[in-house]
Amino acid sequence: MLKILQYKDQHSLLSIILITCVRLVLTVGLCLFAFYFAVASTMGPAIAPEVWIGEISLDMIIRIGMLITSIGITLFAIVWLVYPLLRLLYNKITARYRSQ
Repeated sequence: MLKILQYKDQHSLLSIILITCVRLVLTVGLCLFAFYFAVASTMGPAIAPEVWIGEISLDMIIRIGMLITSIGITLFAIVWLVYPLLRLLYNKITARYRSQ
């Protein structure tokens, strides 16, 4: 999707730091959006208090769905930031030992 934010072996240290900073800013933005989404799920009066699905009201299903979505966005953002960086570091370390 964002090919400019992918780490490559031939990148210099400065470009790796720049890519990491951009990814960090995007991750913080996603986490802030997820936090707002979690707070919004607890705001306001009941949406449809008279509608029940089994033992749970429709309002509670919507609120729980928003909370689960915000948790999913946060986990995705953290994995999106950390995993490629760890993979790059692992490849750099193993390449150094393979060359010796």
